[in-house]
Amino acid sequence: MYRPSFGACRPSVVLGATAAAAAICVTAAIIRRWRKFSWRSTHRLVSSGASIGPPHGGRTCVVRAARRADADVVIAFVYKLAAADGGVAQVTASTATIRRAFVAGEINALLVELEGAVVAMALFHVSFRTFTGHALYLQDLIVDEAHRGAGIGTLLLGVLSEMASGLASSSRGGGTPMVFWESHAVNAHANRFYAGTVGAEHVTGDEQLLTWKLKGSALHSMRPRRRDFSFA
Repeated sequence: MYRPSFGACRPSVVLGATAAAAAICVTAAIIRRWRKFSWRSTHRLVSSGASIGPPHGGRTCVVRAARRADADVVIAFVYKLAAADGGVAQVTASTATIRRAFVAGEINALLVELEGAVVAMALFHVSFRTFTGHALYLQDLIVDEAHRGAGIGTLLLGVLSEMASGLASSSRGGGTPMVFWESHAVNAHANRFYAGTVGAEHVTGDEQLLTWKLKGSALHSMRPRRRDFSFA
């Protein structure tokens, strides 16, 4: 009978070396995963924005991938969304847990900067479905109240549509380009935006949550036209 030989090494030494090698591999994978996601583009806003905020027409904003140094910004926007959506008590994940997930690349974020200040965020991650392949799941979308109505939310969904198309055509991805998310059924303002302005398909729902999908022609029409933005 064949028995593996470890030479002169004791099993505890081998296991220790194996664990160390595994830790190195996991760390390298995290670093590679982080480096794979990048985005930075500039866009000219055309809408006037909310009446309570400054005019936005003609102003230029930057959409960029959040970096590790932005962890506090990402966490702050998560709590902003929770406060606007029923109270921060519903956030049961600790800030340390959110930070670890963000730094490890388990969740990604797009930030919108206007004159150097972050005014909006889209938090998302890559999801895999056996029928349709890779897609982007949008977990949180929030625009500061003073900057709503300027097309920033639509812009973020457009950039995510562009990214979903790129993911589906890449060697890492494959499948049907799609962005999907959920919203509370009672959030009438957001649901009108998703159905009317965005043109997303409302696919399932109950008395609490609605599920939305952007795919096919709707996703294609949401992608920013190349003449409307530039890569910074």
